[in-house]
Amino acid sequence: MKYIYPDYYDKFQCIADRCPCTCCAGWAIEIDDASLTKYRQMKLNSVDYSEGCFLQDGSKDKRCSNLCDNGLCRLILEHGEDILCDTCRMFPRHVEEYEGVREYSLSISCPVVSSMLLTRTEPVSYLKREDSASDPEEYDEYEQSVYEELSELRWELLKLLNRVDIPLSERCRRLLTRVSDFQNQLDDVAEAAHKKPDTEAIFRFMEQWEFTNEDFPALLSKSAKRLFANKGFGKTDPLSLLDDELLSGRLCRIIEYFLYTYLCGSVYDAYYYGMAQLCVGAAIHIKLLCDAHRMATGSLSDSDVERFTYLYARELEHSIPNVLKTEAWMEENRII
Repeated sequence: MKYIYPDYYDKFQCIADRCPCTCCAGWAIEIDDASLTKYRQMKLNSVDYSEGCFLQDGSKDKRCSNLCDNGLCRLILEHGEDILCDTCRMFPRHVEEYEGVREYSLSISCPVVSSMLLTRTEPVSYLKREDSASDPEEYDEYEQSVYEELSELRWELLKLLNRVDIPLSERCRRLLTRVSDFQNQLDDVAEAAHKKPDTEAIFRFMEQWEFTNEDFPALLSKSAKRLFANKGFGKTDPLSLLDDELLSGRLCRIIEYFLYTYLCGSVYDAYYYGMAQLCVGAAIHIKLLCDAHRMATGSLSDSDVERFTYLYARELEHSIPNVLKTEAWMEENRII
């Protein structure tokens, strides 16, 4: 088996009760079968056994019933870390599976990971190792052959993305053009006509998502009012937003993250371009949230950028419907 992971993967450490946005609130925490059996034997009263997840406290924050007021987990305090189910033990670690390959990443929906990624100035390196383990899964032969091609393309695109001698907007334009060509070659069709979205259309698409709580849609609403009070701004070229002298480096890291983590996963639905544009679109979305904040307050700190990044990723990454809906929309509403 081959394993691939970013150079900062093993440096992650949870900050527990010091976390500004706990992963123990906002969503249902699914429990794996082995842990569910163990919890049933222990007769834990914090589990919804019919749904296979932890109970929530009923507040608007949807806090896990095991989460103490001090931000620590009651289960760990009483039983130690071995009590954790796979979801709690693994987060924010993420794994994409391909034949004979496991690709590991850390989700930027975690504030610690967001800070680790956005405070670095150099490109991420990706480490590889192999062992003799066999792959027990069965895979579609065609999908895995496409994965091999797409993986090679991804490394090429990551190299392009870090060409700092070229404006970020142009790097993204070339990136999307390259993936569009890749899609057309596999589909064996000429370039099809697509809708071309402006800045406001890309931003307002987020309003169609499902949300973990009321805070993010409220943020979208306030941001939209600030951003698009000037009607001309909403009609601008979305890629032009990326050429921000203060933010382009961090926006590059965001695109790099999504490109590494998710592009190859498009082998399973063949929306190669849609996923590539989602990677770029994520940076555009976060940039617009930052712009709206800067309009309202006159300033934008590093912690603001990190906060908008993990809040955004929290809504997108951990909702399969949001990812699929966004990928499909990006496929039909092409920037280039």
